[in-house]
Amino acid sequence: MSRQLRETSFAWYADDDKIEFYSSDKAWVNRAKKWLEKYSSEIVCKLDEDGRIMLDIPRNIFTPPRISKKQQMSEERREMMAERMRNLRQMKKED
Repeated sequence: MSRQLRETSFAWYADDDKIEFYSSDKAWVNRAKKWLEKYSSEIVCKLDEDGRIMLDIPRNIFTPPRISKKQQMSEERREMMAERMRNLRQMKKED
């Protein structure tokens, strides 16, 4: 079985107004092409060949994905938070 590297990266400087995005992963390339369609006037495509794509994306329209931490909680706490959410939703419906 042959292994192929699939890379996706987001790079930016703190004082810069753009994010440089690169990917050779098919799912991310397809997502990036949708971004290009939606924001064609704002995103600059620097490379789109051989299943790879590189974009300059304004920071005001894009935030890189964050990895969420899975919280460990007891059943008692889970039930308490679920009850709190039900109450908040009920209050929202009443407004």
